[in-house]
Amino acid sequence: MDQAAYGFVRYITADGIVRARLEADSAYHYPSREAYELFNLRIEFRTPQGEVRSTLTSRAGTYNWRTQDMEARDSVRAVTPDERVLTTCSLSYDKGRDEISGPCAFVYEAPNERATGESFTSDPDFRNVEATQVSGIATEIERE
Repeated sequence: MDQAAYGFVRYITADGIVRARLEADSAYHYPSREAYELFNLRIEFRTPQGEVRSTLTSRAGTYNWRTQDMEARDSVRAVTPDERVLTTCSLSYDKGRDEISGPCAFVYEAPNERATGESFTSDPDFRNVEATQVSGIATEIERE
């Protein structure tokens, strides 16, 4: 570690447009790895128009400043403005694909549905989700 930062904030951009705002309580910079280790992080994924697509929080993560890719670990929770929620143990963001993915079990909840599975790939606002080993999808009526 070469530097420590407190109140860390970075903007992830594409073609000059802010696509995400990343903040953390603290960050350790490792220049040889081109990475920051982050603690108590929050990231807002945004549309090209600047609207929030989803907000992700976790206790720890890694941000690669060259590629602008990010990994969140430990109590990962992503929430969309319309109250769809994804929780998992680990999640990666691939800036080039504008895609999030998780290699471990997840729970997805929306106002009228709930699903669980082993792993997933999605856009940051959960509109196009691909999941493996889906073990439950229920609507509000089925759960009552």
